[in-house]
Amino acid sequence: DLDVSLGPFLAHRFDQTLAHAQACRGGGGGMKGRTGARPPLAGFAAIPTLTNAKSPYQTPEEEQEAREAAAAAQLTVWRQHLPDLFKKLAQIPDPRRPGSIRHRLTGLLFYGLLLFVFQWASRREANRNATSPRLAQA
Repeated sequence: DLDVSLGPFLAHRFDQTLAHAQACRGGGGGMKGRTGARPPLAGFAAIPTLTNAKSPYQTPEEEQEAREAAAAAQLTVWRQHLPDLFKKLAQIPDPRRPGSIRHRLTGLLFYGLLLFVFQWASRREANRNATSPRLAQA
C-alpha cells in the first residue's frame, strides 16, 4: 500500500542507527573499546555474501528470456501502482515561483524516483540509459 507515513518509520530507524553506531563504538568515541565484528542492525536481515559462482544461464538466449520475464513482472507492478503514485505525487505542494516553473513537480519527483529505482547516479546517466537502442527496441 502506498499510503504509508514515513515520519514514525524514519524516527524509529534513526534511533536504531544511532544505537547501532554507539554499540560499534563501545559507547565511547573512535576505535577504543572496539571488539571484533559489528553487531547486526536491528530490523535488517544480514546481507548474504555473494558466492564466486558462474552464471546459472547456459546460453545468451536463456539469459535474455530470464531478463524479459523479470522485466515483464516489474512492468505489471508499475502499471498497477503508477496511477495512484501520480495522484499522491500531485498532492505535494510546489514551493517554486509560479513564473519560473518549466516542468511539473510531479514529473520531477517521478524522474527522481526512477533514478533511485534504476540506481542511476545522474540525469545524464539516466538519459544515456533510457535512450539506448536496446531499450527503444523493447
